[in-house]
Amino acid sequence: MLPRQQRLKREEISRILKKGKGWRGQGLSLKIAPLLSQPSTPSQVAIIVTSGTVRTAVTRNRLKRRLRQWVIRHRSQIRPGQGVIILAYPPAAKLTIGDLGTMLQLLFTRAKMLTA
Repeated sequence: MLPRQQRLKREEISRILKKGKGWRGQGLSLKIAPLLSQPSTPSQVAIIVTSGTVRTAVTRNRLKRRLRQWVIRHRSQIRPGQGVIILAYPPAAKLTIGDLGTMLQLLFTRAKMLTA
């Protein structure tokens, strides 16, 4: 689980969904906007996988765990001061762990969110 200070709050999530810049890949989408707090704070992340996207709870939770694990492994490389939302769509449920990681790497690189 992500530490509390690295999780987005509800009001930030709705603001980023409305006003954030987006990138879309195979089964995943990324929305990013600067945090309203200090720019030097670590980036905050939210992962959204709805029941309309992935029907069964087992598959939905597995997908969230896989996405969260990638974020935890790479959080030191994610540019600070940003609010990041990862949205999953039905094709994401069929991707392997490796393919999910590759897609996230590609989206974060496109968004210029990774440092070194």
